[in-house]
Amino acid sequence: MRSGVLYLATDAYGGRGGIALYNRDVIDAMLRLPDLAPLKVIPRIAGNGAHAVPAEIDWREQAGKSSSHFVAECARAALQRPKPALIYCAHVNLLPFAAALKLATGAPLLLAIYGVEAWEPFRRTSSRRALAAVDHLLSISRYTADEFCKWSGWQPENVSIVPNAIRLEDFGPGPRHPDLERRYGLEGRKAVLLFGRMDSSERRKGFDELLEAWPAIRDQRPATRLLLAGDGGDIHRLQAKAKDLGIAEEVVFTGFIPESEKADLYRLADAYVMPSTQEGFGFVHLEAMASGVPAVASKRDGAREAVRDGLIGALVDPFDRDEIIRETLKALDRPKSVPAGLAYFAFDGFVERLEACVRQTLSGRAG
Repeated sequence: MRSGVLYLATDAYGGRGGIALYNRDVIDAMLRLPDLAPLKVIPRIAGNGAHAVPAEIDWREQAGKSSSHFVAECARAALQRPKPALIYCAHVNLLPFAAALKLATGAPLLLAIYGVEAWEPFRRTSSRRALAAVDHLLSISRYTADEFCKWSGWQPENVSIVPNAIRLEDFGPGPRHPDLERRYGLEGRKAVLLFGRMDSSERRKGFDELLEAWPAIRDQRPATRLLLAGDGGDIHRLQAKAKDLGIAEEVVFTGFIPESEKADLYRLADAYVMPSTQEGFGFVHLEAMASGVPAVASKRDGAREAVRDGLIGALVDPFDRDEIIRETLKALDRPKSVPAGLAYFAFDGFVERLEACVRQTLSGRAG
């Protein structure tokens, strides 16, 4: 007899990154499918109390203490009965462990991919070898799936596309929070927002491109401020760049934004602009649009799928500064409202797409 899902996670309830959020959503969706119970989750990184762990899951927190604890917990799971009906691997770096568990249990293996980690051959030889054990693939976007298939030889029909979900009830248009408006000096001013981690190893969010376009935008909208939200090791370089461009007084760096302030942060903005170059999907666009903020996304990566190829948001070439300027100005002039087409990403739809992906894996049918 087999039952349940054995879930290998990078992290879920201890992280504030996009993959941790995606894992929480996948787990929540699986809990809505009773025949997938029990759900055993082995995290590589333990929780830190930032998010409550659902009581319905078997959360092996011990595994997150170290790599040796993770290996031990995987071995323990392989020996337990009943054997799992499915192994879900939430990152390519965990794939060798997932492949070993498949060998030990005979359960089909579903691998999730997100962005740059899957666009080129996996860095780890062990992960490249373990790819042969994968039965089905879940990709956060068609763009990431296509990039993966180019180098791997994987057939596109064996990939299920399950984009991020947006909890519409957590956002929504509303007035600016007066304390935040004062904190960032936005009284009587419009604001263009870009929100993301400022990491020197991942200069792909579009911070540089937007800063370089800002002098021209400032000249046409002098009462508008550029709001760059997030933290990371690259923030000092970006601040120096704003100074060199002569726009330091028009650019506000917020630093780290706690989860409790996120919805109010979006409500400060009149346009959300992210001219990215290597986004696997671009979940922040969903959050912005759910807050009623017009979104401008890149046409050169997976972010275009977050605005449904231009159906619910504008598209720009991140290498075309004039286009960034033009579309940012247009977005600032649009009224704030939640686009009807955003409902495509509502959580109920996410559950349906995930269920179809899991059923295809279990049945052995292509996606």
